[in-house]
Amino acid sequence: MRHRYHSNGKLLISGEYLVARGGKALVVPVKLGMWMEVALRESQNGRYINWNARVMDRDWFNARISMPEMIVSDTSDDGIAGRLAEILKAVDELNKELMHARCEYDIKTHTEFDQAWGLGSSSALIANLAQWAGIDPFELFFRVSGGSGYDVAAALARGPIVYSAVDRQVRISPVLFLPSFRDHLWFAYLGNKQDTNQSLAQFNRNVTTDAFDTGFINSLTHSLLHASSLHDFMHYMHEHEIFLSQLLGERPVKDEKFHDFKGEIKSLGAWGGDFIMIASENSPDYVRSYFTGRRMPFLFSFDELILT
Repeated sequence: MRHRYHSNGKLLISGEYLVARGGKALVVPVKLGMWMEVALRESQNGRYINWNARVMDRDWFNARISMPEMIVSDTSDDGIAGRLAEILKAVDELNKELMHARCEYDIKTHTEFDQAWGLGSSSALIANLAQWAGIDPFELFFRVSGGSGYDVAAALARGPIVYSAVDRQVRISPVLFLPSFRDHLWFAYLGNKQDTNQSLAQFNRNVTTDAFDTGFINSLTHSLLHASSLHDFMHYMHEHEIFLSQLLGERPVKDEKFHDFKGEIKSLGAWGGDFIMIASENSPDYVRSYFTGRRMPFLFSFDELILT
């Protein structure tokens, strides 16, 4: 018996950091995601999960985990296996009937993007496991993770959404985000994986926000979603960067690394790494030449990357 599941990667277009405090965020699923295949077979040797993970067609991680205690008996990476066992234990707690037969599970995952890109491999895994177990993905997420859960919403979305969560009460609104000027929008990997949980924890320790800040980020999310021109969209990108720069006490990524670029650049997600969004009135040749010249080969157009 085999079952197959798929969840999307994600990008957070607006609302980073503030989405964890009830702000509205514009979130887009991407065309790259994670597949998970589950095969069940009878076992005379106990109850085990045999886990094999591949990333971009390369073996990445393996583990053998005994059920129901979720004890790792063999693995290629102790740290990853420990985290996986924690998530599987939460899955078992939320569906006690799932893994109680005398059997072995062979679970294979294939992630279509590099783990370092920050496109949401952990949230895609949680979404896939929730689909398999028939449980609420957000209940699973909040048991094993911090943050707002926007990435899990994107993992299961069919297109762009506006997301918010207050006291773990999730609100998801599907939206149309298909700008007429999308040929002038690009996304690039900065080359420096950020730890989102660590960045959020530091934000929560050091930054105080109020209702005005949440309201302002909500208005910027609305403005970016409904911008009718590239000029307006670039203006709201800039406003978003300046606002977060002041909150975080950090320089915007354009000022820090791309001050001579002809256009606007916005950080996506945790500042300092992962992806950026690029907008420019200049030609695709100019944009590609600029970023490849800075040894940034992972550059995507809007239509190449965004699931709409």
